[in-house]
Amino acid sequence: MFDRHTQLSGGNDMSLLISDEKLIKMVSEEKIIRNGKIGNCKGMKYDLTLSNRFLKAKSKRPLNYNELSVEEKQKFAVIKPGEVIYVLAEETVCMPQNIYAQLTPKRNMGELGINVTCALIIDPEYEGVLVFGLYNYSSVDFHFTPGKTFASAIFYTLNDNEIVNYSSGKHPKKIEDFSQELINTIEKYEPVGFQNLAERMNDVENSVSEIKEQLYNNDRWAKDIKKILDQVTDQNQANTSNINRIQENISALNKALEAEVDLRKEENITSKNNLEALKNDFDRQLIAADRKGKFFSGLVGFLIFLLGSGATIFMGWITGFFNK
Repeated sequence: MFDRHTQLSGGNDMSLLISDEKLIKMVSEEKIIRNGKIGNCKGMKYDLTLSNRFLKAKSKRPLNYNELSVEEKQKFAVIKPGEVIYVLAEETVCMPQNIYAQLTPKRNMGELGINVTCALIIDPEYEGVLVFGLYNYSSVDFHFTPGKTFASAIFYTLNDNEIVNYSSGKHPKKIEDFSQELINTIEKYEPVGFQNLAERMNDVENSVSEIKEQLYNNDRWAKDIKKILDQVTDQNQANTSNINRIQENISALNKALEAEVDLRKEENITSKNNLEALKNDFDRQLIAADRKGKFFSGLVGFLIFLLGSGATIFMGWITGFFNK
């Protein structure tokens, strides 16, 4: 794309700058910019503002500033020295066939140590977002802030003999967001610079310290586990010893019970024998007593017989005596 400020074909016709009231009118009617702000019209230029969306190597994907937590903003919404992030302008453009624009970074961005990289020209008939790179060449962090003006667009109207009729398929490609190619590229990007190198070294040292701490904790954990296992082993041994003693006591008790049972059996046999002998003796005594009873009974009967017979004889004698 050639510089439209130059005179064409040696004639006097030149592209016309759109400024002041005409620029304000076209912005308010959204003929060249959508989502524009009238307050950003500054004479011969329009100041572009940072949107909420940005892309950096650490994020690996586009982020929305308004959706981040405070911790995430401190982590991601910062451009480190030697680092570049890609941003989108809040405004989108809708260029007519007879208008083009030139882009320039704002001077105050350079004063902050930020280099704004972008395409220099917005072609006629281009429609879509504007993508910029912000590179921090300073030695301090730059905090990304949506709504901040960072670049300017200067619009020109082409005269009739400058208007280009694009052939089929050659119209400017519409861009609606960060391209996948850019996302894939920034995934491999790492910032450079001495401060970043120092930070990386610091990260490495922190990682080593964390590993040491983990190893120390693991060693301490292993010692604690060993101590617990030793205590369990000692307790198991003590329990085993107690169990052995208990088993020995039970065995001795079983033997004592068996001896007691045997003794009781012997005592029962002796008692049974004694009872049997006592019973036999008692039976003999009963038999003897029975015999004696029968003897005395016969004797008494005989005596009674004798007494009865004698009485009869005596009575007979007496009777006979008196009858004489």
